[in-house]
Amino acid sequence: MLSKRPFIGVFFAVSLVLHASLATAQKTDFFDSLTAFHSALLGRYGDEGPLAAAALDRMAAILVAWQQSQIVEEETLSRGSEPAERARFYASQGRFDEATRAIAAAIAAAPDRSAPRVFSGLLQEATGRRAEAADTFAAASRADRTDPVAAYLAASRLSSEAPEQLQLTAAVLAAATREPGAPGPFMQLELIPDSAARTPVFAPAHYAEAFALLSSRRFREAIEQFRAALKTDPLLSDRAHLNPDVRAGAAAMRENRTAAAIEYLEAAVATLAESSEAHRLLGLAYRAGARRQDGIRHLRDAVRLAPHDERAGVALGAMLTEAGNLTDAEHVLRQTIEAVPASGVARWSLAVVYDLQNRGPDARSTLEEVVALPIVAGKAAVHWRIAQLAHRHQDYEVVIDALAQRARLLPNEPGAHKDLGFAFFRIGRGDEALTEFLMTLFLGGEDAETVSAIGRIHLAAERFDAAERTLRRAVALSPTNPQARYALGNTLIRTGKTSEGMEHLREFERLRSSARDDQRREFEDPSPSTR
Repeated sequence: MLSKRPFIGVFFAVSLVLHASLATAQKTDFFDSLTAFHSALLGRYGDEGPLAAAALDRMAAILVAWQQSQIVEEETLSRGSEPAERARFYASQGRFDEATRAIAAAIAAAPDRSAPRVFSGLLQEATGRRAEAADTFAAASRADRTDPVAAYLAASRLSSEAPEQLQLTAAVLAAATREPGAPGPFMQLELIPDSAARTPVFAPAHYAEAFALLSSRRFREAIEQFRAALKTDPLLSDRAHLNPDVRAGAAAMRENRTAAAIEYLEAAVATLAESSEAHRLLGLAYRAGARRQDGIRHLRDAVRLAPHDERAGVALGAMLTEAGNLTDAEHVLRQTIEAVPASGVARWSLAVVYDLQNRGPDARSTLEEVVALPIVAGKAAVHWRIAQLAHRHQDYEVVIDALAQRARLLPNEPGAHKDLGFAFFRIGRGDEALTEFLMTLFLGGEDAETVSAIGRIHLAAERFDAAERTLRRAVALSPTNPQARYALGNTLIRTGKTSEGMEHLREFERLRSSARDDQRREFEDPSPSTR
């Protein structure tokens, strides 16, 4: 589920970047209601159907006020605003064609400014024109060589063999060494920033079409589609939600009175033997009460009665996984995917099973299917998992592709750039690694590991002054970092400072010997680390 505080907070912050007028009570309330709606769709207790309906009603009412205020805003903008301001407004509404025309006028009015060209490139990427976007970012960097955002976007979108690559990296270097960037320098056009969730928040398969409409900002159509889907959702369509024992069981589960919940839901199942929802809820109650086999039995009944119910199939797969019955879990989750092809959560769960079975390639290919499905937020976590699995099998090109996708989704997070930088660094792609490391520093992510890697790249390229300056900084940040000591020692020796260089190499040997001694002691007597 989307956690309310980070979801609303992150969205609110990005909305301010896009256009100040979007940070209104109506918009905040709309996404607050969306969060409540998505939370209800998880169906943990069985009484969420009316809650979901109420959240939809709130969304519809808020949407009317919100859209009316934006009609007024557009009229105001049409009476003399700058083209760039109109472009930001249109982009915030998902009206990308109008935004593109407006930003083209802004570029024509100020061809020497990089910001309008960067915005134009982002619009091109948002509409799937990635090759055009790469050219536009390069043009933005040429317009202003001091703009680190333009330089980074151009460098990261170009081929590593492009003649401008090194020059663009140098532009990022110049910016990164001046001062850290302002918070969140990269503008994002997504309706819901991916950083709103740290783990994948999947669109329930039954509502996938509605969430796709929502992401396209077709809000009215999305709400109508949500309503239509909710009517046929077992949360409302199964008669269990009207049963007083189910309601009492849901109330007991919300209060963590598991024994009482089981008693109520057992009574409900006795009355509603053919209700998939009643069996599903009883299975979840048994799971909470640590009666795993009873839970599995009733979840099997739920799946048998409603094989297209994503919640039941995923819950059964999870319980079988917890029980260590991985073969059965795999079978159930594969059946769920066959019955519900749009289920991202079933594939995510199946990838977990494959991983537990040491079937990394199967887990990875399953997750690669997940990224093509509607994910409300947290898609970066899927790419991170793909990168981890690919790294185990030394498939470094896949690692880089996955981490690059993650960095695009989280452009303002220094850790995403650092991870991608080290992926490039490990296979010797120094210029691309340097670009990512420098952006890490620009975003405020300085640490000894990153600074040392930058110094080692400079050393390999025989940029000795830059290497010495950078590696001295790395040693100052972490005097016990052996790699920084070793690289600095070699740099100093190569620049004629032999005596000082040897001191750093001796310290490197001391640190390395100490680390070996620590490892030997831990191997011989592991008890201190396990107390």
